[in-house]
Amino acid sequence: GSHWARCLTRFNGRRHLPLRFTTTCRRTSHVRHRAKYLEVPMPEERAFIFTCNGRPFGPPARTLKEFVSLQAKLPTPAFEGHAQRGDFSRWIRNVFGDEPLAVKIRQVVKDFRDGRIANLAESLAAPIHQRSQFQQ
Repeated sequence: GSHWARCLTRFNGRRHLPLRFTTTCRRTSHVRHRAKYLEVPMPEERAFIFTCNGRPFGPPARTLKEFVSLQAKLPTPAFEGHAQRGDFSRWIRNVFGDEPLAVKIRQVVKDFRDGRIANLAESLAAPIHQRSQFQQ
């Protein structure tokens, strides 16, 4: 169905009134711009901070591309600690708002804990590569 809305134009005194326009149903499906958060850096306060023994380890990951690259260099115990706490999926969900990817990451971690996968770093990178459609 159709809906109407109002748009306020730039206001310079009393001359400009809200414009009324009609919206219609979307004719194409929404395409999530997956690549935009692959390389566009998040603000520093939203970066993923890798830690080892409770201390920051390496630079923060501000993009998913940096995340994939940096997590591959993390010592195994620290990497597994982040995975066990759900840090990776939480960051993806909270910072990027990508619940489907966060669910896939949680499943990878579960499969790792259950012994179904051996290489956690590669297995975590796979759904990120697939979701964002990038090649290293």
